[in-house]
Amino acid sequence: MKTKIFFDTEFTGLHQNTTLISIGLISECGKTFYAELTDYDKTLNIQNNKCAICERDMNEYGKIFCVDHNHTTGKVRGLLCDTCNYGLGFYEKHKNKYIDYLKKTRINDC
Repeated sequence: MKTKIFFDTEFTGLHQNTTLISIGLISECGKTFYAELTDYDKTLNIQNNKCAICERDMNEYGKIFCVDHNHTTGKVRGLLCDTCNYGLGFYEKHKNKYIDYLKKTRINDC
């Protein structure tokens, strides 16, 4: 069953010089996520403009990074490039399969 997500944003200005201030998400089951632009900028500065996993520079990457967060608590963990964000999300959903696979194939690595 798919879960519906409701999305809310807050901007400054109208039409010209519009700036995103905050973003909020809430799912049908009540899980929430909220972040402000200042939080994003602060985290990006702490990470030296780099993805928290692969350390790709955001300016060289050419896209803004994704806000990675714990889907249970909503707590922000860091900023990730698309590749790392998708990879981490997939890994979290299939972690046991990855671990089992690595255990099985480790025998053949000797």
